[in-house]
Amino acid sequence: MFRAGSHCSPKKPPKSAGCAGTMPTLAYLIGGRIITLSQSILKSRCHVCLLDRTHHQCQSSHYCSAWTHRHDCNNCTMEIISYGPLKAFQGSNNLVAQILRESRMLDFNEEALISADILELERRQSFYDTQLQGNQLHQRAVIEALERRRSLYDAQLQDIQSHQCAVMKALDARRSFRAPIRRLPRDLLIEIFHFVRRSWWQDVDDDRHWSPIIPDQSSLRLDGPLWVLGRVCGLWRETLHTSPASWSQNAVLRTPFPKHPREILQAYLERTGDHPITVQVVSDTESYPKVEEDEIMSFFVQESCHRWKDAIIATGMHRMHLLEESISRLPILQTIQIHIANRILEIFRSNICLMAPQLWQATVSSPGLSQMRLPPSITHYSGVSLLRTIYSSLVNYPGSEYGASRRHPHRLCGPRYRWSCRISSTSLLGR
Repeated sequence: MFRAGSHCSPKKPPKSAGCAGTMPTLAYLIGGRIITLSQSILKSRCHVCLLDRTHHQCQSSHYCSAWTHRHDCNNCTMEIISYGPLKAFQGSNNLVAQILRESRMLDFNEEALISADILELERRQSFYDTQLQGNQLHQRAVIEALERRRSLYDAQLQDIQSHQCAVMKALDARRSFRAPIRRLPRDLLIEIFHFVRRSWWQDVDDDRHWSPIIPDQSSLRLDGPLWVLGRVCGLWRETLHTSPASWSQNAVLRTPFPKHPREILQAYLERTGDHPITVQVVSDTESYPKVEEDEIMSFFVQESCHRWKDAIIATGMHRMHLLEESISRLPILQTIQIHIANRILEIFRSNICLMAPQLWQATVSSPGLSQMRLPPSITHYSGVSLLRTIYSSLVNYPGSEYGASRRHPHRLCGPRYRWSCRISSTSLLGR
């Protein structure tokens, strides 16, 4: 137990040879007695920098009020002091508790003991306050040092990763020369692209009746086959951009359009070159026509109609007239299919075929009557409105085998009654 006036302060020890491999000894004056603390050096790991540190262990049997264990790291200068339990005050704690329970006055010895404990505890409180402030300052310094070291490691990590990415990119570029697909002839690679394009869009069922148009297919969609294949590598992109036949086959313009339709359409037409185009123009007949869509349609027709070889047009009456006004000439058009979807039964009149001197096949489908002027070169014509007139005559004819279908008129639209007629151009023109 500490008495009044006891203190713990360092004092220079006498010079001694010491033991080899040990640190110089330290002497502390505690309660009028000189206590020698030998410091043995033990190797361990610093929990801050994870490097070797020096472990100083107090081997004195007397209680040291300053510290019992101190760890000094030679790398990061981290000093860790481990404080032991306050065993010196356990006896006086019991005495203080007993006196408080008895509620009596203190005698002279008890008064001296309590006064000495108060002085010692106040000294220790001041010491711990100083240690706490010092440790907080040291903690901030260590954290700042570690943050600087972490920033350094982060910069090194980013540098390593950037070099690794460059090496991997260079390695992949060189390995690509050994890819089997690079050894394929250009013509065979283009045929593979054409097969992928044909199988990209899911086809509809067999009951589509009249049109080979595939739902959702559009040449302006950047997730379409040709656009996606062109983004795989530079070789594929160059192969597609130098193959106008790949872009000219089955070019589909469908509403509604994606974003930036004019720019995409312009790029698409540039890649078709001067090659004849197989085109499909499909517009939504359920919604009201939009001015922006009409402008894109007119732009496409004006820029490409002179290269149309085969055309399928499925639209309403309003947009069909707009397209016909935009067509200047159809010098190489050979086949055309026109499908008018209108809710109002009105006569469809068109002279579009007269602008195609090489046209030999035409198909017209409309809910009402149609009047189509055809060129002398036409040899094949089919019109759904004409066939419906023939069906109606057969149904109303007495004794006809189709008379039973009067009770089931919906059967006339089935696949069994799909008709196609081959008529000479002379009879079509009324000659």
